[in-house]
Amino acid sequence: MNQENTEVFSQFLVEAGSALFQTLGVTLVAIAPPCTPQKPVGVRASLAFDGSDLCGVIVLEMSAALVARLHPDPDPGIAELRDWVGELNNLMVGGLKSTLLTRGAVLECATPLTAPEAPALRTEGLRSFHFAAENGRVDVFFTAAERRSLDLTEIGEDAYCAVPGEPLFF
Repeated sequence: MNQENTEVFSQFLVEAGSALFQTLGVTLVAIAPPCTPQKPVGVRASLAFDGSDLCGVIVLEMSAALVARLHPDPDPGIAELRDWVGELNNLMVGGLKSTLLTRGAVLECATPLTAPEAPALRTEGLRSFHFAAENGRVDVFFTAAERRSLDLTEIGEDAYCAVPGEPLFF
């Protein structure tokens, strides 16, 4: 992606993540780069997206304590924590998809992938955002590429803008 679209995409992703965590009652505070990797490695889920305009991967990594606090079960096991991070990533990317739809970009998403024991993430070539939160940390990594020329700074002529409260089905 060109620099301008990368910055706009980044902004949309941060806004989608911030809105999601705000809904969950979590205030995120940005950590300025450079940022050291989480120790121990957090609970992670990756989600691939594809479309006629854009393709890429978004990875959400959260500290286990924060995931456990947000999980609806008061005593979740590690498998439930991994599934929950996958669901949170799916919700975050859903918010991103809604915003991109206003720019004329339609995305399809895969099922989030989680791993039983996540090794340290290789971050070369990935953009990232890091946030401190009560009871932990949230890291978002992504890579995205354009399939055709696209201007994310402009609302698309044929783009559909939902009315607040209107359900959207993708």
